Amino acid sequence: MALDIENSSVVLSSLILWNIAITVPALMLDISVVKIIPYSLYLIILPMIVMILKIKKLSH
Repeated sequence: MALDIENSSVVLSSLILWNIAITVPALMLDISVVKIIPYSLYLIILPMIVMILKIKKLSH
C-alpha cells in the first residue's frame, strides 16, 4: 500500500511539468524544465515495474 501511495503522489506528480516537484529542482540546477523531460523516463518506468511485480506476486 505504501508503494501505491508513493507512486501516485510522489513519483507521478513530477510528470506534470508545471508542478513544484519538477520546477524547483530545475530552478536549483539552473536549467529549463524542458531539459529534464528525458530524465523523467524513470518516473514513468517505476510505477510500471511495481505493477509488474505485484501481478507476478499474485500469480504465484
